[in-house]
Amino acid sequence: MYMTDLIFRSQDTFIPELNDSNSPAFKERVLLVIAEIEPIYKKKYPSSFIRVLVKRFSQGSIITETQLVFNSTAQIPTVQEVLDTLLSAVLQGGADPLKILPASISVNGSVIATTTVAASTSTVAALTTSSSGLKIESSLLQITWLFIMAKILRGCL
Repeated sequence: MYMTDLIFRSQDTFIPELNDSNSPAFKERVLLVIAEIEPIYKKKYPSSFIRVLVKRFSQGSIITETQLVFNSTAQIPTVQEVLDTLLSAVLQGGADPLKILPASISVNGSVIATTTVAASTSTVAALTTSSSGLKIESSLLQITWLFIMAKILRGCL
């Protein structure tokens, strides 16, 4: 088995019960994370993805720390591919119940970088991952919000 760390921040409000792995709130949140994250990776990596393990939740809205488990005998995605998979799903509304902040996604310590690109008559914003060149166009308001959140999160982490 190959395991990779996946951490993300949600817009939901952290409650102290999420510190207790025996509490109903913790168990409900674990089920929500599994229900939202596993289908994303099973669809993209059907022969190698096994499951997601939720390690803990911490304060800062809700910071979710997980491990993705892959079959090491099949082709294992790179850190960048793992990051791009969740980022793409989040930006396309694929994990809406978790309210994941796109700029907060981290895989084994790698995070996304945001850039703004100017077009001829209007400004178009692009969210670009650091090595794959994956570009997902978004509105100027969204990218501005993401940029601000990234600055805030960098100050908190």
